[in-house]
Amino acid sequence: MRISLVLNFLVRISLIISLVFTFLYVQNENSSASINCDIYTETDLVNAFGDHLSSAQINACTIITLKNDINLTANWTSVGQIAISYFTGTIEGNGFTISGLIADRGLIAAADTATIRNLKIRSCTVSNASANTVGGLISYATDRTQIISSSTDCAVTGASQAGGLVAKIDASSTIDNSFATGAVTCANYCGGLFGYAELATIQNSYATGAVSAKYNAGGLGGDISGSTLFRTYATGNVTEINDLSTTVQLMAGLLGGAGRNGSTVSSVSQSFATGNVSAPNGNYVAGLIGRSSGENASNLMTLQNTFASGNVTGKWQVGSLLGEATAMNVINSYGSGTISHSGGAAGGLLGQSGGNLNISNTYWNSTPNSSYLPGAYGEAKTSDELKNIATFSSWSIESICSVPTNSIWGICASSNNGFPFLMFTLGSVVTSDQVWMGTSNITCPEANPWINEKNEIAYKVKPLTSNEDNLIGKFILENRLVSLGENGIFFDGKSEIVDATTYVLPDFGCSDRWLEYKLNSPIQFIVGGFTLQSNAQGFIKTPNGSWHDLSFVTLYTDTAAFLHTIQFKQKGQYLLVITEQPDLTAGLIPTYGFKTVRFLIDIN
Repeated sequence: MRISLVLNFLVRISLIISLVFTFLYVQNENSSASINCDIYTETDLVNAFGDHLSSAQINACTIITLKNDINLTANWTSVGQIAISYFTGTIEGNGFTISGLIADRGLIAAADTATIRNLKIRSCTVSNASANTVGGLISYATDRTQIISSSTDCAVTGASQAGGLVAKIDASSTIDNSFATGAVTCANYCGGLFGYAELATIQNSYATGAVSAKYNAGGLGGDISGSTLFRTYATGNVTEINDLSTTVQLMAGLLGGAGRNGSTVSSVSQSFATGNVSAPNGNYVAGLIGRSSGENASNLMTLQNTFASGNVTGKWQVGSLLGEATAMNVINSYGSGTISHSGGAAGGLLGQSGGNLNISNTYWNSTPNSSYLPGAYGEAKTSDELKNIATFSSWSIESICSVPTNSIWGICASSNNGFPFLMFTLGSVVTSDQVWMGTSNITCPEANPWINEKNEIAYKVKPLTSNEDNLIGKFILENRLVSLGENGIFFDGKSEIVDATTYVLPDFGCSDRWLEYKLNSPIQFIVGGFTLQSNAQGFIKTPNGSWHDLSFVTLYTDTAAFLHTIQFKQKGQYLLVITEQPDLTAGLIPTYGFKTVRFLIDIN
């Protein structure tokens, strides 16, 4: 009996301990659960971050979603503190704007494993002249932080490491499809987009602001270490600040410096700079990169498919493309700007070599720089030769002006002053198989002039899924949207409020509308006045002349048709047709249905 009581007691104790641990586990799980916060007002935004400076409260909301434009009326306390507390959540901007930001370290001072996407910062001033690491959006982004499709116009001032978008980015963090337009001023490691990048990736991004610094400054970034740049550019001028306290050096149109991190070398491809570089007292001054190096002859840094067109003024180690280069492959690149120097070690393409250089199919402009002939590095070509496609026979290049192709380079008398340009600047390439083939001839019962169509703001008509009520007549297959997106026609799945062109058809027949719109911005087309005796269907002709059937993303109700929200990914002219009942038997796109509207869309 006594043994039984003891065993019963032990079982009860074991059960209690188990319940306690279960409770603690559940509490811990709940404490780490995501907290989603929708932001409609300035107060919502302030509250979303909790106590900005407390590591315990930094993520009052783990997923912050903007539902409206936010105008800040008070100075902003930057979120987090470098080396103390970090924002680790997600900000989904939904294409909305935070305006009136006045802060000393940007919207976020420190971000770790965070994601910021689809966010715009406007009318922004970020200034802390005595502080290191000062950025417009984020001052310090680390540990796989992602900045995606975001932008700022911040005027940024700092002591060291300052950038229009981010000051310092490292540890496998990424900047993608983002830009900055504000001016940046600091002593060193200054860039229009970022100040310093270590083991980071920057792609599909650019900066247009002017940069002023003493050393390590570039139109895009101050310096990179073991990092990758792909499809980036800078257009702002870079100017020295010479107060005689330090030596001016490493000043260039794209990057002040580019080096390695251990055995991880940097790479720069499909990138360019067009701004002028003025550092008359500076060393390592160039149109593209001031000073760059790999590790050794077996581990070279690669610079490929790049150019610089700005004029360059320096003292020592001055070149139209590179100031000093060591342990590098330089491939399919050119410098076309005018060089001026007052010291030594200057050249048409490269100011000075540190050894282990492999330069191929790379050129510099001898027309304004004849005093540098014959030139030790690269091939000298006149301006006329640099505007002739025959000069670049070994490159992936086509004679093209507006519609992108799969080539890396294009050349056109009316683009980039006639010198080669990088094809990605024209937008994405539509390469899909044509879903429906037809001629470009569209007939209507009467000729209508193209009428300018105004854009309004509307809540997006969302696609349906199998889990939602079929409110507007049909389901959209997600794989169809993905397939079109992969081929340059991207349908927006995130934005809540978008631009909209709404037109009510007054009568049977065909109506024509014309509008101009922006690249990479979401818009939807809404056509009213349909009777819809049969399904509405849509077709689009892309700038390369190919037609695509959009029937499966044309939504409809009893009296209206909608084209699911679209982003145009390449510049040029599109023709969009939405029709009530297309007649495809005639081999046209379409002859006309009961009612048809044609939108002529210029994307720039």
